[in-house]
Amino acid sequence: MGKLRIVPALCFFVFATLTVAGQQPPSIAQSLSSSEKRQLEREARLVVDLVQNYHESGRLFREIDNREILTGFIAKLDPNSDFLLKDDVEFVHMRFGRTLRSVYLLKGDLQPAFEIFDLLSQRIKERTAWIDRRLAVSFSFDQVETYTPEDAPKPAATVAEADLRWERKLKDEVLTEIVNGRTEPEARATVAKRYAKLIRRIKTMDSLAVRESFFDGLLQTFDAHSGYFSADSTREFALEMLGTVGGIGLELKKENGLCMISAIHPGGPADLTTALRPGDIIEAYGDDGAALTPVKGRRLREIVSSIRGKSGTKLKIAYRHAGEEQQHECLLERAAVVSISDRARGAISQVPAADGKIRRIGWIDLPMFYASNDGSGSSSATKDVTELLNQMRKTSIDGVVLDLRSNGGGALTEALALSGLFIPKGLVMLTRGLDGKRVEHFATESADLYSGPLVILTSAHSASASEIFAGAMKFHHRALIVGSPFTFGKGSVQNYIELAKTKRSQPEDAATWGTLRLTHERFYQPDGQAVQRNGIAADIALPQGKNPDFKREEALPHALPADSLIAPASAVPTAGIQNTITTPLLGQLRQFSEENIQKLPEWSLWLREQELFDRLTAKKERSLQQEERLAEHVDAEAKLSTLRTERRKLGRDLVFATETIEIASVQTAIAAHRARLTTLTTTSGSPGLNHLEHGAFIIKTEVGALRRFWLDQIAYHRFLGDSEPLATAFSAGCDHSVTPAQIHHALQLLSLLEEHTESQVLKCFDLGDNHKADPVTIRKGFEAMLLRMVEIDDELRRHRPALDVQLREGLRLTAFWADTFAPPQADARP
Repeated sequence: MGKLRIVPALCFFVFATLTVAGQQPPSIAQSLSSSEKRQLEREARLVVDLVQNYHESGRLFREIDNREILTGFIAKLDPNSDFLLKDDVEFVHMRFGRTLRSVYLLKGDLQPAFEIFDLLSQRIKERTAWIDRRLAVSFSFDQVETYTPEDAPKPAATVAEADLRWERKLKDEVLTEIVNGRTEPEARATVAKRYAKLIRRIKTMDSLAVRESFFDGLLQTFDAHSGYFSADSTREFALEMLGTVGGIGLELKKENGLCMISAIHPGGPADLTTALRPGDIIEAYGDDGAALTPVKGRRLREIVSSIRGKSGTKLKIAYRHAGEEQQHECLLERAAVVSISDRARGAISQVPAADGKIRRIGWIDLPMFYASNDGSGSSSATKDVTELLNQMRKTSIDGVVLDLRSNGGGALTEALALSGLFIPKGLVMLTRGLDGKRVEHFATESADLYSGPLVILTSAHSASASEIFAGAMKFHHRALIVGSPFTFGKGSVQNYIELAKTKRSQPEDAATWGTLRLTHERFYQPDGQAVQRNGIAADIALPQGKNPDFKREEALPHALPADSLIAPASAVPTAGIQNTITTPLLGQLRQFSEENIQKLPEWSLWLREQELFDRLTAKKERSLQQEERLAEHVDAEAKLSTLRTERRKLGRDLVFATETIEIASVQTAIAAHRARLTTLTTTSGSPGLNHLEHGAFIIKTEVGALRRFWLDQIAYHRFLGDSEPLATAFSAGCDHSVTPAQIHHALQLLSLLEEHTESQVLKCFDLGDNHKADPVTIRKGFEAMLLRMVEIDDELRRHRPALDVQLREGLRLTAFWADTFAPPQADARP
């Protein structure tokens, strides 16, 4: 979102423990006060009561096996069986396998969760100590040896077996760093730092985090989408559903115990009025006129919550730049920060049709079905799409592509409202709750705003509200569904119950209570067909890349079964729609797309890219011999470089002429951001264009507008095959000769950096020659190299990729439909 956002410093599902023998660390349960225990007990009893009385399945809590709960919790905490041994897991089941529900959970006692946390915490400390000792000693990479990560490994039976697993795991991680350009000591130090972060994270875990993880795991034994949000997570989720929030436009993260800026949002107060930049360290904050509060010792979410506030109020921040000791202060006025990246955006592309004419096809990317539930009238998905469509219609369009490929859902009410923009009336979905009653839901907007050809792009990630909307448009023959063979397949509705607002809560006990996410209904297509597990089938299935880590609904643990309903009398496609997908038209469109995939060079490139990616990801077994691993890496990089070169050329040759369409609030934020860029200067007073300053580089886009990209936004590894022209540019820019090999090494180092601060980036050009360049010379050379990178890969100038083959196919199909438009026929698609 374009607001103050928490960025987790480490994404490990780690939260729990139990100490069997020996020295026992302080227990979380023992550290709780009587008041805190009372709060937890009351909330736990309420959660158990709500889930067994209101879950859609009607499943009673006593039907859940204790071992099922324990197994799920352990899998959530130690998903790869890295830390707990077989004896630990058996001890947990022996300790709580008979008593978890009756003795503990029905009484609201979370002692089992805290004990499991204590055990895992102890095992992690023991293992990370072992890791530190092992990484202090060099590895041998001469032996013929392999490492194969297991998809679902079982806990090690003994410490010796665990040691052997970790020996190979660490060896693989260190070798990966070496192959990517680090020396062996640097590689070991990098891996050691990674695990040091893990132990620091464990130390920050508290009873609230353990509770959130345990409740979440408990609820997911009922179905894959029920769960629990802590009070902090509840606030974050609510903000995700809004288009704006009062704040200063920063993203923050915790790194090595420091509160750091990870991103600055265009058009926000921090962007427009301060010298803050990514990588800066926040040291204190406070409202204007109040004493500054140090961030040390405070949770990230607490800092975020304090920095947010009412628009118009002022906030003072004390900070320092990375690598510097001097502290700076700035005063900002909070404002309604517009979320640019998570709002609907649009464009109009000029697409050549079969007869040589140019068709103007609108494209709208809707990342989620966002809405406000507070009655504030803030933006919603339907309002934003309406605004974009109105702008497009003013300039005349021949068709529209609505892109839902990355849309995981959101507010179901928005799916109903959005449907009304494309059909004048009609049934959108059916729902059925615990009482078994079928409820019909109709389009809630009646504007019928757009009646031309409509293509909806979907993927396996399109879920929930996306599936409601796509399914309704398909049922009414209103749109062509193009993309993955099937969407995600989430056919359930969750109710969000703020536990502190229930009748059983008391203010003194409910201060830290969270929100229950409880599946209480199923939804179905208008004709009663199941969305659950099945998803929405595409009319035209495009080739898709493989992602071995991604699972559709049907593959998730505890996914609800598919079922269907009897279609109601109202399940009739809406009559009188001007543009419908008929059987003959669908046949023509399929043939057209099949021919494109067979003959177009962009599809040929994409298929060869996917073939290489699939081959690389399918190979689970990895060599632990350095020479062999390096040869594999060099071969893969050479093939990728060849494909990248071809992609760049096709992107330049085939790009559709496109004009960007944005909603007004986003336009305002972008305009303010660009105006700010024109005022920026270097430390020497020169204009900022084409110069490196404060970790950013300003260029002109393909339409002549200024754009700033931060140094951590560049995929440096994509330029490893361009070392020769980049070395030429670097040398010419600073009058200091460098070789392609030196630039190749610098690019490798840049790819490995965790933080791309200006000082760290320039250190990568310590090229090791006898006449080492001074910092000013290196800066000039790097600026010239950045300009050459922009010329080589003009994607850096673009806000959207030029060669998105699925999108381009959707645009072509829409143009073909517009070309072959005929009045609706009686044989509309069945």
